Amino acid sequence: MINEKVERSKMLNEQVERLKEFKKNSGWTFQKISNLIGVHSQSLINWFSGYSKPSRHVSPLVEKFLKKYSYNQAKDQKKGNFRPIPRA
Repeated sequence: MINEKVERSKMLNEQVERLKEFKKNSGWTFQKISNLIGVHSQSLINWFSGYSKPSRHVSPLVEKFLKKYSYNQAKDQKKGNFRPIPRA
C-alpha cells in the first residue's frame, strides 16, 4: 500500500514536470493548457507550485493532453519550427 502511494506520487510529479516543460517550450498560458486538459487554471497553477497534484480522475486527462500535444511539439521541433497544435 505504501509503495503504491509512493509510486503514484512519483508518477504525478513526473507528469507535472512534463507539463512545466511543455508550458515553457510552447509559451502557452495556464488558461489555454487548463482548458485543453479540462481543469480550472488555478488547479494547474497549484500543481506547478507544488501546492497540490492532479487527482486520480484528472491524471489520465493530463496524460492524454501530454501525449497529444507533446508528440506534435517533438515532431515540429525536428522540422525546425514549433507549433503545438493537434493535427486532424
